[in-house]
Amino acid sequence: MRGLSLKDSVDGGVLIEEHSFRKGDILAREGEHVHHLRVVKVGSVCLGRSSPGGHSDPVAILGRGAVVGFCSYFGQPNQLGSVALSSGRYCEISTEALACLARSDQKIWDQVGRACSVAFGTIAGWTQATSRPQITGRVAHSLLLLTEVHHSPTVPLPSHVALAQLLGTTRESVARALALLEDQGCIARRGSRVCEIRPKPLSQWLFRQP
Repeated sequence: MRGLSLKDSVDGGVLIEEHSFRKGDILAREGEHVHHLRVVKVGSVCLGRSSPGGHSDPVAILGRGAVVGFCSYFGQPNQLGSVALSSGRYCEISTEALACLARSDQKIWDQVGRACSVAFGTIAGWTQATSRPQITGRVAHSLLLLTEVHHSPTVPLPSHVALAQLLGTTRESVARALALLEDQGCIARRGSRVCEIRPKPLSQWLFRQP
């Protein structure tokens, strides 16, 4: 969360510790009680939730600034799991120490509330994207969301497999959708893993779709 320095401490104890992660690492387990928040500093993560069949369904992709394990701040178990889609770094924050700061500093309390609000909005956005009737529309909506979660029009693309699992389609359909959007001038590929999103033409194209 913005405004907290890596050097912040409470009663001489370290409040924030920085750690690295690799693609495939689990940053949070659904149902687990933890005593920390993890804020993504660099990289991408996928949130998932267990289905009645027992496997984890992806529900959202998050990037820089995303808070993993937010339920721990309220003394609740994780409602979502989180797995890394890339290598990166996160800042781990003690929920007890953060709560102590929030009680004495209104700005910290405001940041907690803002981060919680953003988390709800982001997950709702991914729900909208996956609900679109056409695959290309789902991919287009997802690309716009990626500009938001990475705070940049140039974004690291998740693998076609990861996007396909999230959007309920195949990796071949994702590849065709990306090619179509590039032909339409809505995006520009910068190698296999980086994409320049052009929000205005992409939004206009998406608005015309059913």
